Amino acid sequence: MEELICRRLNRLIYRIRGIIFSKRMLHCGENLIVSHKTSLIGVQYFSFGQNCFVGKDVYLECIDSYQGEKFSPSLVLGDGAFLGDSSRIGCVGLITIGDNFTSGRRVSIIDHNHGFGHVSECEIPPLSRKLCYKGPVEIGNNVWVGENVVILSGVRIGDNVTIGANSVVTTDIPDNTIACGAPCRVVRMK
Repeated sequence: MEELICRRLNRLIYRIRGIIFSKRMLHCGENLIVSHKTSLIGVQYFSFGQNCFVGKDVYLECIDSYQGEKFSPSLVLGDGAFLGDSSRIGCVGLITIGDNFTSGRRVSIIDHNHGFGHVSECEIPPLSRKLCYKGPVEIGNNVWVGENVVILSGVRIGDNVTIGANSVVTTDIPDNTIACGAPCRVVRMK
């Protein structure tokens, strides 16, 4: 009985957190649930659809300035998006995630790097390098991303895609496929 009461109380607290965050967002549909130990930074650049769930210890950040450089970030989540525990999203440009997206734990989606990857930057501490935006991340509808996946900048993942655990997505993945690996490659068409 105590466990049931605890679960219901937590669910209520998560809904209240969702309401508080939604008031500061650019747009937010109904029924946002935000678990505990979650950091949402730059929420004024977030656009979330209806019935989104943000798991515990998730870190979402839209960066509008870094070392004097200005950015125009936009993080868009479609209806029914589910971000698994301990996931990370970092955005200086555009990250769009479609309807009914589901991620496992510890998923990272990043549209930028610290530096441009030139050898001349090696002597500069990583956090002192300029942020490099290589293009938007676009994730389609009905996408399942397994645990520990990393999705890098300039990538488009189509509709109805499954990305296997521990994959590193560096190139586009077409619609209706299953892909995995590091680097991630299509292994089956649905």
